[in-house]
Amino acid sequence: MSAEPQTRRDIVVVLGMHRSGTSALAGILARHGCTLPQEVMPANDFNPKGYYESLLTYNLNDAIFRSQETSWDDWQVFPQDWYGTADMDASLAEGRKVLQNEFQDARISILKDPRICRLMPFWSQLFDKENLKPTYLLIHRNPIEVANSLLRREGWPISVGFLLWLRHVLEGEFGSRGTARSFTSYERLLTDWRAVIERFQRDTGLTLPLSSDAAAEEVTSFLTSDLRHSSESAETLAAHPDATPWVQRTFGILERWAQDGEAEADYQTLDGIRAELDAVTPMFGPMVQYLRAERRKDAITMDEMQQARLAERRHASEKYEELLTSSRKEAESLNETVARQYQDLKALQERFAGEQQKLATYKQTARADLLRQRANFERELAETLQAHRSHSDIRAVQQQEKIAGLEGLRDRLQADLHHRTEALDRMTEERNRSDAEREALYEEVRRHQGRVHDLEHSTSWKITGPMRRLIRLVKRAG
Repeated sequence: MSAEPQTRRDIVVVLGMHRSGTSALAGILARHGCTLPQEVMPANDFNPKGYYESLLTYNLNDAIFRSQETSWDDWQVFPQDWYGTADMDASLAEGRKVLQNEFQDARISILKDPRICRLMPFWSQLFDKENLKPTYLLIHRNPIEVANSLLRREGWPISVGFLLWLRHVLEGEFGSRGTARSFTSYERLLTDWRAVIERFQRDTGLTLPLSSDAAAEEVTSFLTSDLRHSSESAETLAAHPDATPWVQRTFGILERWAQDGEAEADYQTLDGIRAELDAVTPMFGPMVQYLRAERRKDAITMDEMQQARLAERRHASEKYEELLTSSRKEAESLNETVARQYQDLKALQERFAGEQQKLATYKQTARADLLRQRANFERELAETLQAHRSHSDIRAVQQQEKIAGLEGLRDRLQADLHHRTEALDRMTEERNRSDAEREALYEEVRRHQGRVHDLEHSTSWKITGPMRRLIRLVKRAG
């Protein structure tokens, strides 16, 4: 066991009945920098955002209840003869271990378990032994909302929910009376959590590690509307047939304290209600024991069903483990493949980087060569253009001379053409005259031919025919 601390450390204790917003309040305190227990009860379907409750504290309180054959849901007073016994001393020793394990040297820690309301004398002594300075923040909720929640979750009658609510808030208030404490309600917490935290610090003098401004973003994200499943008014409580005057008066006092602060004048009323409740519970003892026995039977049946479900879960878990092992092997294989591919990719990246460097060098060299070639080309082009211009000038002169020669030739040809045209015209005139003369000659020949024809066909021609033949022979002979 560790040595006693030299200075008292602060511990914020959240007190309230189950289903009254104690988890929401503890969650907000945690977001203001208070230290949560090391072993926190896990969330479940009834409280998906978490209980913010010490699992070791829960087990310790339950063990104390079992040792007296009772439980948290017994609305009878906890046996007072347990206090001061060896069993209590053993529980105190165990409680010190719990607190040391859960909070160690935390400067400001949070302790939340509705069962503490039923065991306040025990926990007050335990805080003293551990040199812890408790600061209490008590939260309540409309008893109808609490009873309805227990009806849905546990199937308990509304009247039982009212009695359990009354027992928890009365003993939580009485057990923390005279200490640094503050009161609030679940309604106020959801409506204006900043005001609740400011009021708590003002009432108790305790400054939380973080301000509300610093915690605002996380608290707003945490404190959503789905934390509340029902809402009832004070008027609804007053009209409910199972809401006894005890319940109504106690709720009215707590509401007033949450708004205006506690008033000592109300202590007598609360003490009277608690005394009356304690006085009537013995006459219901046998009935309570019977109901508890019946509930234990139901619990055994539920236990058996739970064991069957656990067996099914174990079987499913084994199958899951097999699947998980197979999946892990596949994952390892995939990881190895990914690792190889990563190495290949890394090599490719290194190669790509090298190629990029080569490409950059090539680009620089190619650009230099291109610039050099361009300069050479421009120089050669200038020289070529200059030479071309000189050659063009010479050719232009030659062309001009050639054009002049051609123009002279043209003029001579035109003159010759003119002379030839004139000669042609004269020749045409002469031909026309020759044609006329030829026609005249043809006409004369035709006339001669006609005379010859006439002559050849004349009688004299025929008579002189032999003479003409003789003359031809003579000429041939001659």
